[in-house]
Amino acid sequence: MMKYTRLTKQQLEALHHDFARFLAAQQITVEEWQQIKEQKPEVAEQELDIFSDLVWERSLQKVKFLEKIESQSIFCFEVEQTQIQMLSVRVINPRG
Repeated sequence: MMKYTRLTKQQLEALHHDFARFLAAQQITVEEWQQIKEQKPEVAEQELDIFSDLVWERSLQKVKFLEKIESQSIFCFEVEQTQIQMLSVRVINPRG
């Protein structure tokens, strides 16, 4: 079961060199990968899921700041090792 969501086709295409290294680390050649995709699509899907989770996990470990901007509020988050600090600003009477 995946921890995060699967990378989109565009994201996977952008990371094709990383995916090739991922397959190589598992000793899967290009020819074997083609065979897996054609003959065992469920295994190919599992490999894509595992790779996606690895990418998300590495990316999230590097996050230091996040922001969410809405029409009447802004949320800023500072991500630390053991906690997350939040600063929020809400507009009560927006100028028209």
